[in-house]
Amino acid sequence: MHEDCYHKMYLNEEHHWWFKSKADIVKELSNFYIGGIDNKKILDAGCGTSFLSKNISNAINNIYNVDNCPISLDYSRKRGMPNVINADLNSLPFADGVFDVGICMDVIEHNQDDQRLVDELARVIKKDGVLIAAVPAMRSLWGPQDKKLGHYRRYGKDEFKKLFEKDFTPLKISYFNFLLFLPMFLLRKIFNVFPNILKERDELDINNKFLNNFLYKIFSFEASLLKHVNFPVGVSLIAVARKK
Repeated sequence: MHEDCYHKMYLNEEHHWWFKSKADIVKELSNFYIGGIDNKKILDAGCGTSFLSKNISNAINNIYNVDNCPISLDYSRKRGMPNVINADLNSLPFADGVFDVGICMDVIEHNQDDQRLVDELARVIKKDGVLIAAVPAMRSLWGPQDKKLGHYRRYGKDEFKKLFEKDFTPLKISYFNFLLFLPMFLLRKIFNVFPNILKERDELDINNKFLNNFLYKIFSFEASLLKHVNFPVGVSLIAVARKK
């Protein structure tokens, strides 16, 4: 991912509906499936600027923030995260079975060999531990923004599910960001036809406070439903899977 993307993320995450919503959804699902994560040893694999991990648990000393980008790790330290580690996610510097929970949000799609990454996450998660992972969904949404962010692919549900078959038992696999799928589909089609729009503005640039709050409320409502239902389509996919 380009360096300017990390800078934008760090500046925007505290108030941007998308990043706040992802933290909410991880908290909702972890509370529902494993009774919360404050007392768990957590790996945030591909932590970015660590906004998510700082906002999902009150026990930040139990969270290990791993990324291979020095800029993202600098921002993680600025957030006050104590366990910040520079490492290749395909070769993690941990013994087998040391984590209760692995979190890998919007990271797998950045890896050419996605199965290798999931296998490595499985190695460091304990038996009966849980992995929470999310990826961008629907190939029909592929566009310049994916290329800008360094994505190799967007996923269908069956393709995503297959990554976990060897080492995990899925507790939940669902599309999410369902309510905004159609607007996002139309927006991506516009970007595909007029890619130069992204030179001046991208999906992180939402400066309208009303719109940002409106989108956050929509997503918060959806997040409250997600633990009970599986959505048929969505901008993203999420999995909660238990280590065999």
